[in-house]
Amino acid sequence: MAYSTRQIANRLLELVFEYRERFGKQTYLYSLELQKLVVISHAIHRKLHGERLVDEELTYNEFEPIFRSLENALIYYGDRPVNRAISDGDSLDVFLASEEVIQVELDPRAEKTVRTVADMFLKYKPSCSALSKLTRGSAENWNFEYQRLSNRQQRSYPEADIIKRLEDISEISIDNHNTDEAA
Repeated sequence: MAYSTRQIANRLLELVFEYRERFGKQTYLYSLELQKLVVISHAIHRKLHGERLVDEELTYNEFEPIFRSLENALIYYGDRPVNRAISDGDSLDVFLASEEVIQVELDPRAEKTVRTVADMFLKYKPSCSALSKLTRGSAENWNFEYQRLSNRQQRSYPEADIIKRLEDISEISIDNHNTDEAA
């Protein structure tokens, strides 16, 4: 089953809020981090299970691969932490509201994928630039890649490229990582 980008983003936010409550640590997700974690979750899930996690096509802009609807929903956060669930019709007035969590129920495989990505983020707390290297490679390489992709008819971005970068830095094969175990 594929979910909206907002559902996956809200589940990631929910896991971060749970972590903060449990350990009393001030951990936040910023707009770009959240977008990149949704892209990474989708790519891993697609590779492991052969199915889409997100019901939207992964596209790209001149800076990186993106899910357009999530980028638009998070535009008002700018460089501030995302402090509440993302809903339809987000606006600057709504953004200033206090923390709010929307319970998101995912199927067991999707839940395990998203939880694994959230746990890796909370454990290692990579910088936004480190997450960018996972989703698009280096800035120099992306300039070349963007030109190559721009010459194609189709505006979709190949998730396999993200998986390859994840495998390169982790020195493991994602094919060998079993996420079908009981959650």
